[in-house]
Amino acid sequence: MTPSISRRAVLYTTVAFGTTLHSRPARAAYEARVTIDASASGRPVNRAVLGSNVQWVDRGDEMIDGARHPKPSMDEAARRIGPTVLRYPGGSLSDLYPWRNGVGRSRGAGTHFFSGATQTIEFGTDEFLDLCARLGARPLITVNVATGTPDDAADWVRYVTKAAQQRGIPPADWWEIGNEPYLREDKQRAIALGPDEYVRRADPIIAAMRGAAPGLKLGIPLRADQIGGLPATPFPGFNQKVLRGLREKFDFVSTHEAYAPFAVDRSYADKDLYLALMAAPEQIADGIAATRAQVSALLGRTLPIAVTEWSALFSIGGRSDGQIATAAGALFAADLLRVFVQHSDVMVANHWSLSGNWHFGALAQDGQPRPVAILLAAFGTALRGNLIPASVETPSFPTPRVGYVAARPAVPQMTALAIRDERRLTLSLVNRSPDASANVRVTCGVSSPKAASAQVLAPTSPFATIVAWERKSVSLDDATISLEMPPHAVALLQIALAAP
Repeated sequence: MTPSISRRAVLYTTVAFGTTLHSRPARAAYEARVTIDASASGRPVNRAVLGSNVQWVDRGDEMIDGARHPKPSMDEAARRIGPTVLRYPGGSLSDLYPWRNGVGRSRGAGTHFFSGATQTIEFGTDEFLDLCARLGARPLITVNVATGTPDDAADWVRYVTKAAQQRGIPPADWWEIGNEPYLREDKQRAIALGPDEYVRRADPIIAAMRGAAPGLKLGIPLRADQIGGLPATPFPGFNQKVLRGLREKFDFVSTHEAYAPFAVDRSYADKDLYLALMAAPEQIADGIAATRAQVSALLGRTLPIAVTEWSALFSIGGRSDGQIATAAGALFAADLLRVFVQHSDVMVANHWSLSGNWHFGALAQDGQPRPVAILLAAFGTALRGNLIPASVETPSFPTPRVGYVAARPAVPQMTALAIRDERRLTLSLVNRSPDASANVRVTCGVSSPKAASAQVLAPTSPFATIVAWERKSVSLDDATISLEMPPHAVALLQIALAAP
C-alpha cells in the first residue's frame, strides 16, 4: 500500500500535523498504586487477541519472493512477533478477490481495490496456509461478498478445509462474510453494498458455505452509525437492518472500530493527536460494550466479537501518516491489548498488519521491526496464564476531541493488566502521560512477592521511530514493589510469589 491509497472508504479528507511533543518539559512525577488480587484463580487469557493481517498483493506484503518461496528474513521476523491468528486476503482487497486465480502452478491476476491495477496472485491460498503453518497461526479468511458468488465461497471452503488438513494446521473454520459492506469507497462505488444488498447476498453465501462444511464459525461485519460523535457509515441503521434481515445462522460479529484517532476532519497538533490516541482504548472499550448490547437487544442473545482490524491511524494523505509507525503506535497497542484481554467476549483481534503495507505493517518491507512489532513480540510472551484482577489508583487528565475520538474529561494516566502463571505474575503497565513520570507502588494482596524484575519500553518521545526494551531497577520492600516509570512508556513487571 502507498500513502495515496486509503484501503478503506473515508467520509472526510485530512492533512494532519502540528507542533511536536519532543521539547515538552517534564512535569513532576505522579503517584500510582496498583493492587493485584494474586489469590484469584482468574480465567485463561485469550491469546487469539494477538492476531494479525496479511494481504494477497505484493507477494503477501513481501512475505515471499517472486518464485513463491518464503523469505527467511521475513519469516524470522514474523516468528518473533508470533501472530496467533492470520486474516486473509486483506481488508478491502477481499471484495475483488478471485480465489481460484491464486491456486495452482499457473496463476491468474487479481485487481487492487483502490488503484485498480492488476497483478498476478503469487501469494494465494496455499502460500497463505503455508505461512500459517510456519508461524503456528490459525487462519481467518474473509470471503468475497461484493463480487463473489455462493458457489465461489463454497468451493473455497472445500479447498481450504482440505489444504489445511494436509498441512496439519489449526482448523480453517473461522470465516468472515465480507469485509466492510457498511462503507462506500468512491473508487469502487459500483460494488458498494449497503445493508439490504448485503443481506441479499450474504444469506445464500452463508447457506452454501455451511453446506460445504457444517462446522464453520461465520461472522458478519457491523458498524456503529457514529464513532466519537462523527458519522461512521453512509448507511445509517446498517446494524439493525442486517441483524434483523439475515435469515441464515451466523456465529460472531466483527468490527473495525479500533482505528484511532483518525483525524478525518481537520489538522491537529501533535500533543492533541497523542492525547486522543491515549484516550482511544477507553472509547473502544465503550464501543465493544455498545456492540454487545445492540446484538443482545436485537437477537435476544450475545455473540462473540471479532476485532479483525485495529491500529493507530492518524491521517491518510497527511503529514502525520507516518506516525502510525512510531512509539505512540506501540503504546496504543499495549493498552488496547489490555482492553481486548479484559473483554471475555472478544474472540479474536487482528492488528493491521503483519508486514509492508505502507506505514501499517509491524514489519517494514525489508523485515525491520517497527515499534509495534517490538511491543507485540514482548506481549506474545507476556500474555500467557490467567487474567486476574488489578485495580489502579492514578490521577487522570482531560483529552480533546480529535477525529473519531471524542473528548473525555478524565482519562486515567496509568493502566494495568495482571496475569498469573503458576508461581509468577506478569504485570503490564502503561504510563499514558506525555510528560510526567510515575512513581508506581504494587501490592499483591494476600500474597507476598519474593522477587521482581522489570523491563521498560521508554522512547525518547511519543513519536520516536526507534524503541527498545531496557531493564529497569525495582525495589522490594516487605510486600510492596516500587518502580519509577518514565512518561509515555510501557513496563512489563515479572513478580515471583512466595509459597503460601
